Amino acid sequence: MRSYIFTPLERKRIIAFLNGEIPPGDVSIKKIRFRVKTFERLREDVELYLRVREAISTASTKPPLNR
Repeated sequence: MRSYIFTPLERKRIIAFLNGEIPPGDVSIKKIRFRVKTFERLREDVELYLRVREAISTASTKPPLNR
């Protein structure tokens, strides 16, 4: 599994976009939007990752089962 989805520069641009500092028409934001829209498996993998992360964090806080 890779350890990132966005490059450091992309992260910086995305954060600036979300903060309203970069318009939606910015070239880098357009490229990212294209990838988000067209890479269906990426979306599925992100959702799966979030579910696994939640399950792991929930499991680590539960007491062990008595058998």
